[in-house]
Amino acid sequence: MKGGKQIPLSDYQYDLPDANIAFYPPEERGSSRLLVYRDGDILHHAFQNLPDLLPENSLLIFNESRVIPARIKTMTSKGKPVELFLLKPAGTSADPVIALNSTASSVWECMVGRRKDWKGDEAIRFYPEGIALQATWENRDENHVRFSWTPEHIPFAQILEAVGKIPLPPYISRDVDDSDKHTYQTVYSKTEGSVAAPTAGLHFTDDILGRIQSNGHQTDFVTLHVGAGTFMPVKSDDMLQHPMHSELLSVRLETVEKLANHSGAIIPVGTTSLRVLESLWHLGAADGLADTVTQFPSTSESSFTMQQSMQRLAEKMKTYGLSSISSQTSIMIFPGYKIHACDALVTNFHQPGSTLLMLVSALVGENWKNIYQTAKENGYRFLSYGDSSLLFAKK
Repeated sequence: MKGGKQIPLSDYQYDLPDANIAFYPPEERGSSRLLVYRDGDILHHAFQNLPDLLPENSLLIFNESRVIPARIKTMTSKGKPVELFLLKPAGTSADPVIALNSTASSVWECMVGRRKDWKGDEAIRFYPEGIALQATWENRDENHVRFSWTPEHIPFAQILEAVGKIPLPPYISRDVDDSDKHTYQTVYSKTEGSVAAPTAGLHFTDDILGRIQSNGHQTDFVTLHVGAGTFMPVKSDDMLQHPMHSELLSVRLETVEKLANHSGAIIPVGTTSLRVLESLWHLGAADGLADTVTQFPSTSESSFTMQQSMQRLAEKMKTYGLSSISSQTSIMIFPGYKIHACDALVTNFHQPGSTLLMLVSALVGENWKNIYQTAKENGYRFLSYGDSSLLFAKK
């Protein structure tokens, strides 16, 4: 797909002072600001106005993944501090839902802070809330850690609730508050498995969701479990050389059919929802039914519309008797990539030099620079707990 194209990292850098970073959420969910960009024009609104700003008969797609308390701070038997950051299951199934419902033991790939202080043959023991829990190296070279516990009937999700903390992004340089358990989850979060929130959805309240539907728009939900790789800094001078992380998506047949039959605007809420939709387009455009979408899919030059591709995907799912589809995706969306699956995007303001900023540029072109500069000059709050934007795709 990318051919001989290069995208210099320097093209996606901008100055982001700490004063523009939101280290805490707004006092009231939904009270954030909304920058609207369309056809070169920028307007400023309250986020609560979003239902009135959507094109007629819009379909909004939300990521309903729920953040798990994936950060565990503990100590070795010699009193050395160790931090475990659970990334994804490392057992027989890649599905976090299965791993979180496992009993007796569960194996996870982890980032391990102060790794050198945790020897290979040592068990780290915890005793939270009547539970006897221990962590041992399953495969030190691969950073795989086995958690074992009694009583054995308790699911691992309950274990994490007892010992883990919500993993705020690294740029929010403060301790986790008890309130983050709620404010760093969307009101519609459902399926546990993310280690970072799909933050574009943090602005929505039940009232705003209700007004979206009462205004004649539709909503639907997909799942993409957000990995820590979303915060991985781009280290290559050529951004296309950055290895995109792989994440697990899951989508119901009913959602695919709704996308196949929808004639109005499709608006993903968040970059994760957009990556799901683009991945679905590739799965529909491909021959057969793949279980992965690569960083640069071979189907990119296909001429299928979103509706046509979703019709093909729905037919494939019915042929195989599938009520839902799961796939690993590491798709990269960058300037020059043709976006098939959306007319606009609801998203926060992203880090300098990030693949998410590159995705925004793929949607709106070089105008991202004016959008971000205008946002800074007007005091918008940036990053996960910051303000929002509604960006319409360039024509």
